[in-house]
Amino acid sequence: MPRRLAWILLPLFAVLVAGWLLLGKADLGPLAARAGGAWLGRPVALGSLHLTPGRWIALRLTDGRLEGLPGGAPLFQVGRLQAEVDALSLLRGPVMVRRLEADGLRLTLERDAAGRGNWVFGDPATTAGTSNGRAGFPTLPAAMLRDAALDYRTRAGKLLHVRLAEAALHAADPAAPARLTAQGQYNDVPVTLDAALGSFDALHDAAHPFPAEVALRSDGTALNFRGSLTDPLNLDGADGTLALDAPDLAALLRIAGTQTEDRTPPLRLTGTLQKQGNRWHWSALAGALGPAAIAGQSLTLVEGQDGAADAVTAVLDFDRLDLDRLLAGDGGSGADVTLAVDRAPGTLLDLRLTARRLDYGAVSATDARLAATLRPGRLAVEQLALNYLGGHIAASGQVSNEYVQADAQANGVQASALRRLLGLGDLPLSGALDARAALEARGGTLNAAARAAHASAVVRMQGGGIGRRVLELVSTDIRGLFRTAGGSSPVSCLLAVVDLRGAEATLAPLRLRARDGTVSGHGTVDLRRRRIDLTIGTEPATTGTLALDVPVRVSGALDDPSIRPAIWTAEGRAALNAAGAVSRLLPALRPFARESPCLSR
Repeated sequence: MPRRLAWILLPLFAVLVAGWLLLGKADLGPLAARAGGAWLGRPVALGSLHLTPGRWIALRLTDGRLEGLPGGAPLFQVGRLQAEVDALSLLRGPVMVRRLEADGLRLTLERDAAGRGNWVFGDPATTAGTSNGRAGFPTLPAAMLRDAALDYRTRAGKLLHVRLAEAALHAADPAAPARLTAQGQYNDVPVTLDAALGSFDALHDAAHPFPAEVALRSDGTALNFRGSLTDPLNLDGADGTLALDAPDLAALLRIAGTQTEDRTPPLRLTGTLQKQGNRWHWSALAGALGPAAIAGQSLTLVEGQDGAADAVTAVLDFDRLDLDRLLAGDGGSGADVTLAVDRAPGTLLDLRLTARRLDYGAVSATDARLAATLRPGRLAVEQLALNYLGGHIAASGQVSNEYVQADAQANGVQASALRRLLGLGDLPLSGALDARAALEARGGTLNAAARAAHASAVVRMQGGGIGRRVLELVSTDIRGLFRTAGGSSPVSCLLAVVDLRGAEATLAPLRLRARDGTVSGHGTVDLRRRRIDLTIGTEPATTGTLALDVPVRVSGALDDPSIRPAIWTAEGRAALNAAGAVSRLLPALRPFARESPCLSR
């Protein structure tokens, strides 16, 4: 019986040995394609596949292709692939690939309408809650890719392009740290990568975060991450320090897929990066934007899902923001600016900035705050506030559907500080001014909107004082011929109403009520032609017996007007009608104007 069994098994063993030895000569491509397609549930194509048996199985593959989503691009393509696989590791796992070389590899990652990635296989109901794949990832101590490409379509539909001229992964053994290097392009911008990674044993231990130190370089821009990832294969669960050094911010914008020809300031930032799912959060920031030091706060990116736009929130604190230095040499061409806001922007923005000190031209303000948002079809400045000229100034506005609307208010601005800013010499006016302004305009461009703009402003003051010599000069007081009056006259109220339609501004009424006289005026300013026509005078019932109360007309070019005596015409007196003037203002300002006691005769 044993001899008979031996005669039966011996030929079978010989056939198996012969088949094993001849395996390297057979093209297993068609067979492997059918088996792989049935296993993965996707069409698989192989130009050829040869296996050389042994302790280390040599694999040679050409023209491999794995389909992706129905109607989508192939998930995986490769021109040539060679590898040496540990035969025993196929039984016990994870698979050990001693050497891997690939040329012409193409990987396209995208999602279907339900948000499921083309790299996910099997029934989602049965694969939900499974491991992130770390434990079963092959050990690749020596891997080389040449002429490789990765295309990744984000949840918002934006396509990111990665081209690798060469990439190499090396580790002395599964327990030793691994190193990944690569040279190529990201969104057509040259990039180099150098990453010091944990070992393959650490990668397979999904119970602990995977350590990583990653350095990216491009056009002088450096991005360095040092920390760990809980799901390194999907670049998720990041927690560590991220440092950015971008000598030219435009280069960083090009990496992100945004082209700009304007000169941009350098950006340096360090902080703590955390990523979970589609949310990137960079906090505890410190660094500088150009010459402006950044004192803290955060940047947050939420990747859009199911075709939605990405959302970026920036909350930054500055000790001092010098806009003159920050914007120096921006190369602005002075071209017209469109007011059309994209109804489907690629990125939604939420900007929150603060500066303990803000400098811009002649402006030197403190405690500046800016809150602005970009939403589909709408750009809004929700708050622009600062302390300036001894008072507090706040503004808000929006651009929507080629419509511009803005409001501003100032409280407690010192007249003396405003006089110095405007270069009004030694005009002896003191006190705290309050003001309100509003603007409405419609147009496809900034210039078109300016031509059709309707703006209104109201300036009020209660209390303070004005030099008596000014009142005597305006009232044509005869005593002014023999002396110069000293001291100031207490002001009970001041009111200035301005209504701007296009380039034509109407100033009416202008009224100042003081103890030694009431001054009224009206006029127009043509901003396009830069001409003024203003008549001011005192009211006879409010001045002394020696005052002639002859009004003065200021007219002509703004930079060189003529000043001569005038008379009050019927039209001029009608222009002083406060009720009529207030009714021309934008509705938001009318209550503020009517509250002034200067409106009562």
